[in-house]
Amino acid sequence: MDLRTYQVNAVDRVRDCIRNGKKRVLCIAPTGAGKTVIFSQITAEVTRRNKHVLIVAHRRELIEQTYRKVCDAGVQSNNVGVILSGDKRANPHAKVQIASIDTLRNRAQKPIADVLIIDECHRCLSASYTKLIEQYPESIVLGFTATPWRLDGQGLGRIYQDKVIVSTVTDLINDLYLVTPRVFSHPETPDLSEVKTNAGGDYDPTALAEAVDKAVLVGNIVDHWIKYAPGARTIAFAASVEHSKHIAQTFLDRGIPAEHLDGQMALQKREAILERLRTGETLIVSNCGVLTEGFDCPAVKCAILARPTKSRTLYFQAVGRAMRPVPGAESLRFCVVLDHAGCAHEHGLVTDPQDYSLEDRKKRNSAEKVSVKTCPNCYAVMVNTETVCPNCGFLFEPAEIERIIKEKEGELREIEATKERELDKLRRVCVTKCRAFDKPRGWRWRECQGVVEGKFGKFDNLNREQLLKVIEYLDSDDLSRKFPVKTEASNETN
Repeated sequence: MDLRTYQVNAVDRVRDCIRNGKKRVLCIAPTGAGKTVIFSQITAEVTRRNKHVLIVAHRRELIEQTYRKVCDAGVQSNNVGVILSGDKRANPHAKVQIASIDTLRNRAQKPIADVLIIDECHRCLSASYTKLIEQYPESIVLGFTATPWRLDGQGLGRIYQDKVIVSTVTDLINDLYLVTPRVFSHPETPDLSEVKTNAGGDYDPTALAEAVDKAVLVGNIVDHWIKYAPGARTIAFAASVEHSKHIAQTFLDRGIPAEHLDGQMALQKREAILERLRTGETLIVSNCGVLTEGFDCPAVKCAILARPTKSRTLYFQAVGRAMRPVPGAESLRFCVVLDHAGCAHEHGLVTDPQDYSLEDRKKRNSAEKVSVKTCPNCYAVMVNTETVCPNCGFLFEPAEIERIIKEKEGELREIEATKERELDKLRRVCVTKCRAFDKPRGWRWRECQGVVEGKFGKFDNLNREQLLKVIEYLDSDDLSRKFPVKTEASNETN
């Protein structure tokens, strides 16, 4: 298996975390970065050292994908077992076990695991996962996800000690591993004023389905697709099974080949529908709660967001289905996202910089606005600092442009102020460490500082990277070996 440079680096950084004593590591890899490839490579390396690996996922599609990638990474199929109800690949003596969490949690006897790998690990704070992790107290635990956010705001630091950011969406686009999403909103969006949120923090599914499943809204979806993505293979994300069926039927009524798919269908029927999408026999597959994870089809170049959601994870996963590049088609460097749910205005663009903190997250105030706006001419969604619409060339009003310029200037000033505050903090750390070095040696105030500045330069003139090197030097044993603390015994000898 040939790994991309950032994938190789990710494996190395996971290894470094473990060497540094961090036995629970979270790997964040955007959709399309190849997280399965990365943990399959780790699996192959672990088994070559005669160790056992347990990989856990929550969907059949993810288990199938993992089985293929682990074998591609060099693990012999006779050394891979599958723990999934009804699956014939059960092999309890294999060093690699790929398990469905639903099947595994009902088994009293759990497989041996020196390394436990959890796919889509933003789910790992649920009881089934936490109980499983508790049963492997001595094992290394590696979690992989593209979307490390939970609706309840709980941080994954409750499980993981450190994180590795494999890559970013923008870097993957720049390196041609993903395509740029062009997002278009619609002036007519569902009225959600009467739709409450449920205990999980997202919109109540029944009330949401009633709000979005209206003939005019569904009709707008088809018109929008014909305008911005005609002929593109498309996945539509609906709020309910009935809503999904109505979307598919409305496309069919307009002569556009479309099908509905849901989780209650037989596996064989679902696979047949997706195969027709891959070949282009079907252009639109409308689904409810099935295709957000574990489905890869580079031919899909349009995502229809017909389901409003409070979940940034669900939104990112849906958009990611259309962002994989078509092999050999370098000219197709973008996909289309038809946002009929207001998701971009709720969560921002997937290309925006993201907060990947392991800490608990405060819920965003509804009054807080994300940094996007809509072109009044073509309804393209863009960052709110654009002065010209990148899609149609619409020039925003002079007052709007002036506001944007001031906003940019304000952002720059704030960035510079933040940098200076950080530098000042680092300088104070350096001075404090120098004073701590002076005291046990009976040195004059700032004597250590003079020694260190003689090596690196005046603290006030150093940049962030140089100050960090100073701190690293002060924390090392180099100075202590050169200037040891004089003990009473050494004084008597002298």
